[in-house]
Amino acid sequence: MLEDVSFLCLAVFAKFLGSLSTMVKDLTIGKCTVKLLSDSDDSAMHWNFTDKRIQLESLSVASDALLEFLLRDESPVDFSHLKEAKTRNAEIHLLNKLSCLSPQLVIAVVTALDLESNKEPLKLPIVRKLDLSLLTMERGTMSLANLFQLANPNLEVLNLTIPFDFVTSKTSGLEALALALALSRQPKLKIVNVVVWALRNNWKFQNEPGIEQRWSALLGVLENNGVKLTMDTVHRRLVV
Repeated sequence: MLEDVSFLCLAVFAKFLGSLSTMVKDLTIGKCTVKLLSDSDDSAMHWNFTDKRIQLESLSVASDALLEFLLRDESPVDFSHLKEAKTRNAEIHLLNKLSCLSPQLVIAVVTALDLESNKEPLKLPIVRKLDLSLLTMERGTMSLANLFQLANPNLEVLNLTIPFDFVTSKTSGLEALALALALSRQPKLKIVNVVVWALRNNWKFQNEPGIEQRWSALLGVLENNGVKLTMDTVHRRLVV
C-alpha cells in the first residue's frame, strides 16, 4: 500500500512497478503524486517490460493520472484477473477502459466522480455491484441519468451517494424521474440504495422536510420493476 508518496516523474513510478513481485495480487495507491519534470518527461520514458507480469485481483487508486498510467498498453499490469476496483476522481473513459481490460471485474467503487468533466455513459458490462458517489453539484452537460444511458447487463446492486443540493435543486424532480427510467433499463438490477449527504452546518438540510420522500416517490418507478429501493440521509463534518 502506498500513501502520501511523491514520485519525481513517471519514469520513477514505472521503476517502482518494475520492482513489484509477480506475486502481488492487491495494489492500493492512496494520495500519491507524480511530478513531471517537463512536458517531454512522459513521452521520453522507456518501459523495460516484455509482458504483463503483475496480475492484480484488487486495485485501489486515488489518482486519475496514475490510473491512466497503469492502463497503458505498455504497462506491466495484467487486469485479466481483476475482481474489485476502487477509484477516486477517475474519468469515465478510464473506468470504461479498466472494465474493458478486466473481464472478471464484478465490484467497482467509484468515489468523487465529477459530472462536469465527463460526457460519456458508464460501460461496465461485467460489474455486479457499483458504489458511486458524487461530492459536488457541478453537472456540466452530463446528467446523472446519462451515466446509465447504456444497459449494464450484469449490474445487480447500485449504492448511490449524492449531495443534498442535488436533491433539492429546481430540476431534481425531473432528474430523479430520468434516473429512475434509466435504471429501469438495467436488466438485472435488484437493489438501489440512495444516500443523501450534507455538511453538519447546512441549516437547509436540518430544516428540509421529507428528503427521502422527495426522491423516493419518483424512484418508486424502480419498485414497480421489482427493484428494492432504500433512501437515507447523513451528515458529514467536511468533504474529503
